[in-house]
Amino acid sequence: MEGLILAWTGLLGACVGSFTNVVAWRLPRQESVVFPGSHCPKCGHAIRWHDNLPLLGWLLLRGRCRDCDAAISWRYPAVEALSAGLWISALLVWPGAGGGAAGSLAPLGWSPPDRAAVAAGVDRSGSPLAAGAPVPLGGGAG
Repeated sequence: MEGLILAWTGLLGACVGSFTNVVAWRLPRQESVVFPGSHCPKCGHAIRWHDNLPLLGWLLLRGRCRDCDAAISWRYPAVEALSAGLWISALLVWPGAGGGAAGSLAPLGWSPPDRAAVAAGVDRSGSPLAAGAPVPLGGGAG
């Protein structure tokens, strides 16, 4: 049963990471995080639901758009994997945390807004430090 809970926590964390990628890409461009749905930034084609699965979609497509073959940044699966790992770590370290796994990450300085800021910094300059967000285990409130 513990393995199932860890798997579900990791899946939920990866989904939060996927939405973190949406926020990191769209907010600096003043785009809605709701509409339109996920699409290729090069050709604009809507991403199919089965290609939009956290981590798995990127791996199955080998980091390329299904329609135009444009490269999809490594940042997407990296943020999803980091988020999944942080959620699992939070569950293991703080199993009785009142706010759930996401709330447990704030003391580490890695709340979802922090991850979005770091991902946006990677997009803009290639450096996770460009956003001025905390680095892992860097402390500070999320």
